[in-house]
Amino acid sequence: MANKDNTSKKGTEYELFVKRVYEELFSVEGIINPEIQHNVIIKGRSGTMHQIDLLWKFTFAGVDHVVFVECKDYK
Repeated sequence: MANKDNTSKKGTEYELFVKRVYEELFSVEGIINPEIQHNVIIKGRSGTMHQIDLLWKFTFAGVDHVVFVECKDYK
């Protein structure tokens, strides 16, 4: 995991707010062992590196899920 330039503090605050919201939702829904990461750099199939605001990994109903989230703070 790598950190992006923190010039957009307001955007980062929004990303962390969204992370907290989903952590709470996961706990209410009984999602077991959610892994929620902020500001993740991953390599795509083509070898291109991508910055992901939030990455969630969790198991629900016996099925593993991976969710990528791009947050936009327009106002």
